[in-house]
Amino acid sequence: MSSRQRSPSMIDSFNYAAEGVIHALRTQRNLWIHFTIAAGVLIAALAFGVERLELMVLLLAITFVLVAELVNTAIEAAVDVASTSF
Repeated sequence: MSSRQRSPSMIDSFNYAAEGVIHALRTQRNLWIHFTIAAGVLIAALAFGVERLELMVLLLAITFVLVAELVNTAIEAAVDVASTSF
């Protein structure tokens, strides 16, 4: 008998990704700051009535910043694990 594990379903994959983002928000101060500012910018954009295209570009820019911060956090964690000195 083979002990093959089934690959996670797409829903499982999204759940794992969401858990990772929530974990990063709870443990990484800079990501929390970026996320809070992004929420404030979106609220201000809605309050000032920006156009739909402008809002889409704003959401895209915010997404890029948050993804870059998540990648930076992952690289820092990998370096911390691989490094033997401070």
